[in-house]
Amino acid sequence: GDGPGRKPTVEDNEILDVFRSSADPVLTATEVSSHLPLGRRGILKRLRSLEEKGTLRSKDVGSG
Repeated sequence: GDGPGRKPTVEDNEILDVFRSSADPVLTATEVSSHLPLGRRGILKRLRSLEEKGTLRSKDVGSG
């Protein structure tokens, strides 16, 4: 298994699956992070990189 202090890696498609399985197509980083073993800040970073690739579109909804 993973040693202590090792963060589980979350795949891009795991993040996308959260969006696909949600009834609401617009999710905040907080909502996404509640489904995955990744903190809100980590999720924000990942969402930003997915957005840069054109995989996701972001919507500014305040602080989320």
